[in-house]
Order: sequence, then C-alpha cells, then structure tokens
Amino acid sequence: MATSNKNGSVVSFAKLGESKSMPHFLEVQLEAFDRLLKPSTKEERRDVGLERVFNAIFPITDVNENFRLEFVDYVLGEPKYSVEECMERDMTYAAPLKATLRLIVFESIGEDGEKRPQDILEKEVYLGDLPLLTRQGTFVVNGAERVIVSQLHRSPGVVFEEKTHPNGTRLYSARIIPFRGSWVEFTLDIHDVIHVHIDKRKKFPATALLRAFGYGTDADILDLFYARRHVKLKGLEDDRGARREVIGTLLVQSVLDKAYEGDAGKPAAMVVESFDPADIENPAFLAKDVKNPADKKGEPLAMVGERLDDTLQRRFLEAGVTEVSVYSDPDVFLGRRGEEMTEELLDMLIRAKVKEVEVYSSAAFIGVRGTYEDLTNRRDWSLQPTLAGDVVDPKTGEILAEKEDAFTPALFSKLKERRVKDALVFTGGPRGESPLIKNTLAKDPTRGEADALHSIY
Repeated sequence: MATSNKNGSVVSFAKLGESKSMPHFLEVQLEAFDRLLKPSTKEERRDVGLERVFNAIFPITDVNENFRLEFVDYVLGEPKYSVEECMERDMTYAAPLKATLRLIVFESIGEDGEKRPQDILEKEVYLGDLPLLTRQGTFVVNGAERVIVSQLHRSPGVVFEEKTHPNGTRLYSARIIPFRGSWVEFTLDIHDVIHVHIDKRKKFPATALLRAFGYGTDADILDLFYARRHVKLKGLEDDRGARREVIGTLLVQSVLDKAYEGDAGKPAAMVVESFDPADIENPAFLAKDVKNPADKKGEPLAMVGERLDDTLQRRFLEAGVTEVSVYSDPDVFLGRRGEEMTEELLDMLIRAKVKEVEVYSSAAFIGVRGTYEDLTNRRDWSLQPTLAGDVVDPKTGEILAEKEDAFTPALFSKLKERRVKDALVFTGGPRGESPLIKNTLAKDPTRGEADALHSIY
C-alpha cells in the first residue's frame, strides 16, 4: 500500500519491494497509431499502415478496362491547429491526407484488341482530413475529447441458428460473415421457403441469388439439388401406392403431345441473336436438345421444352450456337421440363401410352447395417427403392451394383458381406423429400440471370 504525505512524496508501507515498474497502458495504442501513419522503413510501409489500405483498393479499372487508376504514394500533412486550439475553437484535431494517383488511358491496337497505354496522368489528390491521436490516447472531434472503446467482433465464418415459431414450427437460419464485405443471411419461413437477406436489408428468394450467380433457369437450379431417376408408368392406373411416389415430382424431360394439331406443332428455326427476351407475348420453346459444339457427347446446353430466355441466349452465343429449332405454343407438350407431376398430368401421360418418364428425385446415403426389414419400416417405402449411384467395393474397386438397380434384400445382404458402409438410394417420392427448393422456385418472381440481378440491385 502506498500513500502521499504533505510534501507530495510517495511513502510505501509494503513489505515486498516492487519487482516491476508500472507499465504505460497507453503505449500499445500510441505505438500502433504511429505505426499506422509512419512505418519505420520504406519497405515496411508497403505491408502495414495506410499504404497497405491503399494497395488493397488500387488499382481500379472500368468494366471495359479502358481506364486504370493506380496508387503511387501518399503524404500526411501537419495539423493546422494544436490540440488546445482545436478544443478552444470546437474543431477536430486532424491532418490533411493527400495521395498521388496515376490515371492510365488505354487504346486498342490490331485486330486481336491488344491494349497499350495512350496517355498517363499523374496528380496529387486531396482525400480529406485524418483525425490524429493525442499523446493522452484520445481524439479531439469538434472540440470534444473522445476515446475509442474496443467492441466484440463476430469472427468470420458461417453461423447456424434455430428458433421456434409460435405455432411450434422449427425455423432454421444460416449467416455467412465474411472477413470484409456484406453479411449474407439465409432464413426459412413457416411455408418452407428460403429467403436471403444481404446486410439485413432487402429480402428475396434464395433461388434469385442462384440465378444471379449464373444458374439462370429452373432446370439449372434443380440439377444442383436433385438426382434423376426413371419411373415406369405401366401399371400405375390403379396402384394408389405407386402413384403417391410419382405425384408431386418434377419432370426432367419434356414430353411432346403426338396428338397435337395446329401450325404451332411444327418447329421453326430461330436465329439466337435475334431473340428478344423482353417479348413475353411471343415465347419460344426448344424443339430439341441443344448440343454443345465443343463437347457433343457431354451434357446438352439446354433440353427440349425449355423456354428460351436471356440466360439460354447468352449461353448459346458463348458456345457458338447461332440457330435453334423452337415451338411457339407450350400446348405442344404434354408436360415440360421442371413441371410438377399432377394427377391430371399422370393420367394424360398414361392415356398417351408414354412408357417411362424421367423425374427429379432426392437421394440419401443409407447405412448398410441392421436388417433390411428394419430399414424399410423406418423409410416407409411404397415402391421398390432403387440406387441413385453406383456402389463400389471399398477394397477391390469392383462395381457391385449400378445406378437405378433395385435395392433388394439380396443386394443389401451382398453389400453387408462386402463391408460396404452405405449406399446412395432414392428417397422414393415427394413424401420423403424436402419441399424447400420447389417451394422457393414457386415464390421466385425472377425468370433469368438478368432479371435476378435487376431485382437484387
């Protein structure tokens, strides 16, 4: 314990001597601010302080890369008034910050569009006044002394949360917190629709964000979340259990109506570049799959029945496709790609003697353990389950079963003997699938990449 006498000298009554003098608690803050403004060496200046901030922002170029603004150097001037004068005049204790910037104007030369500098302008630009830290670790703003109080900062990453709605429904959300930039939050509502909030401002369906990222069509989005399986329609007329596994699924391939009569039933050639996406009164539907000229054996750029929009138009032009065959009437199809299988549509397909359709279906990894009977009781399969992918022997690499093979008790026992841990199996039908993507697509008002970008921004 220490106390002061009348003379002002400190008298200590402690039995133990001081091992270390009292530290300067403001030293860390003062040194950090000095380091921000005045790094000790020119080499060090590139990686710390204001120089590092400028280098993170510059150079800045325009969309066509015809102009580029580069950062050269910065200068921090002297404050106009002292700390005491700023407090008397109700002013901010600050120094002018100026930066030397270089503007480069490019010109295109030759047929290949190579660019070279046409003009270079370099000038010192006044950016503003930078508040300075006093030796007491404070800032003087408008004549008042202010201090900085450290606050907790959410660490960058992904945060998942759960809350319960008053009606008892569990609602989940996820928040993406970047190191720098806007926060993105995904939320579910009671109608099983996924919404996105950017910086807690505008709210829009999550599928609109996927369209803005380049997945412009419904089919593009469905391919991200669903697998594909074939369903045989023979015998579904009176089998209620089998019909339940089909009703509610979404078609992968469009089905033409062979009984359609009319001029619109004949496909017409369309020049891709002449198509106007804004003309909604004259829609165009692909009459056949559009192959990629660079990979004709791979996945097509678009499939028959898809409606031509700005996303497909840009995709075709980038791939070098200049002309496509289209229908002008959607009634040419009994069902189009992405359309939901209803009772009425299923009966129409059966009457048209369509033998098989391909639908989107969810798949899940099923653990190969226990008994097959317990597994079927837990899953409540109405139809014979099928594999959603090949099953490979973990030791030899041999393919034990192929995609869409029946997941029978015999196959279950075989996989168990080979010590296969799990198998990817189709969930069966809409009853075992999550409705999130389908419901979000139904609520999404956007219909293409350009439309989504316009809606978001």
